[in-house]
Amino acid sequence: MNILFIHNRQVRNLGDRAILAAMISQMRRIFPGCRIAISTSESAMCRHYFPECEVFPGIFDAETKNLPTKAAAGARTALNALPRFLRAYLLEIRIVLRFAYVSLLARLGSHRIPVLGEYRRADLLLSVGGDFFSGTYGCLGFVSREIGLAKALGKPVIIYAQSIGPFSGGDIKRARKYLNMVDLILARDQETAELLTRYGVRAPVEVTADCAVILEPVINQKVRETVRRYGLGSNSVGFALLEERFTNLAAATYGAYVLGMTELIRHARRAGYSPILIVAGPADASQTEAMKRRLGDDTPVFNALDLEPSEVKAVFSHMRALVSSRMHPIIIGTSAGTPAMGVGKLLKMNNYLRAAGLEEYYISMVDFDLARAKALFDKLVGTEDAVSRLRERLPVLSARSEDNVVRVKAFFQAYEESRRQDISAEVSSPKNDG
Repeated sequence: MNILFIHNRQVRNLGDRAILAAMISQMRRIFPGCRIAISTSESAMCRHYFPECEVFPGIFDAETKNLPTKAAAGARTALNALPRFLRAYLLEIRIVLRFAYVSLLARLGSHRIPVLGEYRRADLLLSVGGDFFSGTYGCLGFVSREIGLAKALGKPVIIYAQSIGPFSGGDIKRARKYLNMVDLILARDQETAELLTRYGVRAPVEVTADCAVILEPVINQKVRETVRRYGLGSNSVGFALLEERFTNLAAATYGAYVLGMTELIRHARRAGYSPILIVAGPADASQTEAMKRRLGDDTPVFNALDLEPSEVKAVFSHMRALVSSRMHPIIIGTSAGTPAMGVGKLLKMNNYLRAAGLEEYYISMVDFDLARAKALFDKLVGTEDAVSRLRERLPVLSARSEDNVVRVKAFFQAYEESRRQDISAEVSSPKNDG
């Protein structure tokens, strides 16, 4: 059994690594002895974190030396310099030519492009990523090309536990075209399923949950040392910030968010809690250090990237609560039983908190309301409300996360049975000698 993970853009962030770690564990559980390959934009780092998997540069990435990526990058630069009406016209032409390009790739020899051999060899392709298939990260072209290539080779493709959309304008038509090619969509929230229905997507859609929810925590010496070093306990509250360039906020709006988080952390300290700053992505490190300087005290910084996601889950379980502008610290923490408050602007965070029973504990970073943030924080850490809500919803959330595994296994069994029947029918049918 050969499985290829596609659409893995990076493994630097805690969330990206948690998703990959969970998927690898889950696929090996239902397909014992399977061989897993990963097509990624960060092959060296992916090999470091997941040495047990075969890792290849993505077929449409600049890291893939055998493709004319420099020419493509130059063409993109030239395209962006053109007037808007010409850009729109040329983009339409590019969409028409894409299938011809993908079909050509499908016919190239695997020795020319090693990852192409993985596409040919794969029995099943799984699309990786929390929400790359959205308008937020500008990855629609990236994911659609790989789906087109996989289907040109006749391979089954499953979008695994993702939030999809929202899209606008021509991106809706484009997304619908490629989503209708896949064999199964596992949507990690109800809102994604509703959006896909609205967009006219006809591919089968099942509502599940983020796959990292059922990532098993690991308690080892590194975890125990981390708990001891930071003095984690019932008074510990983790705070995770988000770097400005990932928010798409105006400078003044982002500045108000940072000021609000600063005052919220000070409020936590005045209330007798021990704040800990959490780095969940390398790009957030500079903002986290700036926050430490802004606070002007001895607030410790815990770099979650120094541990495996399963170890981070064990560490988070020792905290009283989390306040995060990153999605996966919330997922990893709440799935370990630690209540959380989200401070964000994307639909996906609100969706997850709703599924976890914590929809009340959400603050928009676009118009940061400090008074409301303080009141919610006091309720989060000072009462059992969030804990009891989470305790009630977590079994349902875990079952939905497990559904990802169940659905993939059922799909592949049905797919293999259908293939066997097709082969049997072909062998038993009388040949027409003309």
